[in-house]
Amino acid sequence: MGNEGDNPYDLIKTLFSNGWYVSLYIVWILALYFHISHGFWSMFQSMGITNSKWIPRLQTISIMYAHIIMIWFILIPVYFFLGFGQP
Repeated sequence: MGNEGDNPYDLIKTLFSNGWYVSLYIVWILALYFHISHGFWSMFQSMGITNSKWIPRLQTISIMYAHIIMIWFILIPVYFFLGFGQP
């Protein structure tokens, strides 16, 4: 487009009106979901919290956290793809 720095909203609106960009974005967010859900509890395991009481709790918290992140980031392209971002 050439003027992306002037109005990033227009760039996002243009890109997410294309189904291929939306599909690729969602696939990468799903990959990020697996990375976050593992990395969060693995960080605590690396810090030494490895008992049978806390690891299941941390795994549950990390899955819930990853779900929240995934849902919010997937809502962005879906919002624009469905045409709600049009003035």
